[in-house]
Amino acid sequence: MSTFGTLKEAVEAAPAGALFNTGDFEVYGSRTSIESALSRLVRSGSLCRVRRGIYFRPAISRFGKGGVSGVAAALKYAADRAAGPVGPTAAVMLGLSTQMAAAPEIAVVGRPPTSIPGVHFRERSNMRRVAVNLRPKEVAVLELARDGFASVEVPFSEVKARFQELVRTGEIDPGRINDAAKGEPRSAQRFVAEMLPA
Repeated sequence: MSTFGTLKEAVEAAPAGALFNTGDFEVYGSRTSIESALSRLVRSGSLCRVRRGIYFRPAISRFGKGGVSGVAAALKYAADRAAGPVGPTAAVMLGLSTQMAAAPEIAVVGRPPTSIPGVHFRERSNMRRVAVNLRPKEVAVLELARDGFASVEVPFSEVKARFQELVRTGEIDPGRINDAAKGEPRSAQRFVAEMLPA
């Protein structure tokens, strides 16, 4: 089967709203053939381009094509840089607030990407986040600890209970978070040690 046919099958098998980057398809052919196939899928309407290298499969209804969350696109694009939400966006992701930020913020280690519509990035220098391969919810814990849990709408006792639930379900790993916290400001380290003892 051609690269285009293989990619088309892979995209059509994915759920509506699924995000892809060019690297997701590198097993299907050369970079040139993959980029050509992705361009054809965009022209046909099977995929929508968020920015160079990031695509999503649109949900199609009688009202037209659905969009993609800027936060989801940003997390996908910067996944190799320990991307995760900041402030109110982090609190919402962890179930500790219902107040959405007007402009969601995503923290990344190293130079922030550009051109993700509607998303602001914050640059972080803590390479431990990348070394331990933090997931977005784990980054969210560190980011909330950095701002003293100012974006959280519930008492600390409920925050601790929520974190315990996230640990129980495997959504966050306290070992990885505590390891990465060693590269954070001391106040954040204290909060992490209090809320998620190793």
